[in-house]
Amino acid sequence: MTVEQGAGAATKALEVLKDVPLWLLSGLAVAAGVLLWIPGLVPLAVRLWFIGGGITFGVLAVARAIEMLLERIPAWK
Repeated sequence: MTVEQGAGAATKALEVLKDVPLWLLSGLAVAAGVLLWIPGLVPLAVRLWFIGGGITFGVLAVARAIEMLLERIPAWK
C-alpha cells in the first residue's frame, strides 16, 4: 500500500464518520459504557477497546452536536 492509497482510505473513512447521525454516535458511546458496567460481561483483555471506543464515539458525538448547533445559529438570528 502506498502513501496515496493510505491517505485515500483515511479520507474516505473520515467522510463516512462526518455523516454519521448524532443518535448513532451517542448510542454507540452509551452502549460501550453500559457494557462496561455489567460485571463479567466484557473480558479484561477487551475492556480497553470498549473504553477507547466509548471515548472516541463520545467525542465524535459532542463534535457532531456542536456542528449541528453552529449550523442553526444563522437561523436563530
